[in-house]
Amino acid sequence: FACINPVYVFKIIWATKGDYFLTLAALFGISVISAIMEVVANLGTLFFIAGPLLTFIGMYGWIVQMRILGLFFRYNQLKLGWG
Repeated sequence: FACINPVYVFKIIWATKGDYFLTLAALFGISVISAIMEVVANLGTLFFIAGPLLTFIGMYGWIVQMRILGLFFRYNQLKLGWG
């Protein structure tokens, strides 16, 4: 339940200031790029291709975001004390 404790969360943010905000910006940027790609794919494809294409774009965006979070964790593992 530590992840919902604000004191614990702010302590982590304080310990990893620059990396945290860089990760946050990257996650936001990927979300925006993914949303733009989904709009373009929805407008520019045939209706029977749009569903699978939008699913692929959304899943790819999530995978990239998970990779960035994994890199954040690996890079800051000692600061966070998570293992």
